[in-house]
Amino acid sequence: MLFAVRDELKEDIKAAEYRLSSRIDKLAGDMSSRFSKVESDMSSGFNKLSAEITALSSKVYQMHALMEEQNARNIAVIDALTNLFARQQRVEDRMSGIEKTMSLFTKKS
Repeated sequence: MLFAVRDELKEDIKAAEYRLSSRIDKLAGDMSSRFSKVESDMSSGFNKLSAEITALSSKVYQMHALMEEQNARNIAVIDALTNLFARQQRVEDRMSGIEKTMSLFTKKS
């Protein structure tokens, strides 16, 4: 009878071990799937972030090209204005000379 109780307890312990082992395996599978999901979510997030950084970098280069183009235009406009102002100064100097000459003629008359 003692052996029967002992054997029954052994079987109960083995059954509890199998149930516990089954639960542990199930939890390990659940954790593994959760970690896989987290990893895929993180990978997806990193890929989106990388795409946004690439797009931002592209915009920066585009702005740089536009600024260089505008700078080139500004240089052309500044050159044109410098030439215009120099011409205007020459015309004013010439007109001053003509006015002086005319004032000399009007004084003699």
